[in-house]
Amino acid sequence: MDLLDCVIIGAGPAGLTAAIYLARFRRNIIVIDSNRSRATLIPRSHNYPGFPSGVNGRELLQRLRSQAEACGVHILNAEVSQLMKLPEHFEILTQDKKFYSKTVILATGVVDKNLNLDNWEEYVSKGIIRLCPICDAYDSAGERVAVISTKRMCIQPRTISENLL
Repeated sequence: MDLLDCVIIGAGPAGLTAAIYLARFRRNIIVIDSNRSRATLIPRSHNYPGFPSGVNGRELLQRLRSQAEACGVHILNAEVSQLMKLPEHFEILTQDKKFYSKTVILATGVVDKNLNLDNWEEYVSKGIIRLCPICDAYDSAGERVAVISTKRMCIQPRTISENLL
């Protein structure tokens, strides 16, 4: 049994950043990713350090992936079907592979509850529909905006937006 130092589940910005650091510390790691990062929908982010003119999500992910791979990180395109904590280590299963690791980082991101709207991903990637008040409120300053959310979830985006708009 090969025991990895860490399995990182998710290759979005958080997972790839963790992978870069761990690889540079010479840890034996693998990243498992299902290729469904929400970051692919970002039309242009202006709050990621090092990109004063902004960067779109696909470019950001590609740059992070390239940097991780340059550090020797292997990224497996698969979906984790089972994660078990055993007495001495973790066991991670995909459809056709099994990994053992001392540690696991869950960097799976979020899944949005989307509007019942055809082509919603296209509207998000064009910036017509915004998902992140932290990312988008600053860029929407001075514009008329509508917040569509559940009662429970509506308070936070509105509060953030009111402070920035």
